[in-house]
Amino acid sequence: MAKAIFRFFMKFDDLLAGVIVIALVIGITYTLSGLSNARDDPYNVSLSYSNTLDNGTTIKHYETNATMGRMYIHNSPDARNVTHSELMDFLLQDKTDQLIYDDSVFVCIDFAVAVHDNAERQNISAGVVTGNIGGTLHALNVFNTTDRGLVYIDCTGGRADAPVHNYDKIAHVEWLYRVEPVVDIAPYHYLNDKNDTVSNVHLYW
Repeated sequence: MAKAIFRFFMKFDDLLAGVIVIALVIGITYTLSGLSNARDDPYNVSLSYSNTLDNGTTIKHYETNATMGRMYIHNSPDARNVTHSELMDFLLQDKTDQLIYDDSVFVCIDFAVAVHDNAERQNISAGVVTGNIGGTLHALNVFNTTDRGLVYIDCTGGRADAPVHNYDKIAHVEWLYRVEPVVDIAPYHYLNDKNDTVSNVHLYW
């Protein structure tokens, strides 16, 4: 009797292992297929740019996050430019700024991509801006408002031990970088709000 039970569980274990392997294969195939479809989607934009060196060689640079993952944004074909007031309304209801900033998991470019995609899902045209600010790589958002033109927004949130409040900021990137809070005093953990030199700026729409 004991041997029969043992043989039953051995067969059950083999069956279970087979099911797990099949599930893993299906999962991996689905993930790879999803990545391929995402890159083939005409409304997906790779955050990348090319540089031509003095010797004529062209090098392609990809914007990456903390885990070195290449970053993409997804545009909506129905997205439109909105007024400054509509933009502020969107920012106040969007909670991306409440996410935790973590150097190894979720950094400024993750915030910027999340805000972009959230805006486009609401048919608000948005962009992502990357650049070197005071010697530090940084990413934020840009919106082309119908009444005030280009408005730069930095929604990078606080660290785990930071106070809980709104971290949405209007940014100024004309040569020198500075930020001002959208609704209240929003201390900035990552780049302070002093005049830091802005260089190597790239805009993605």
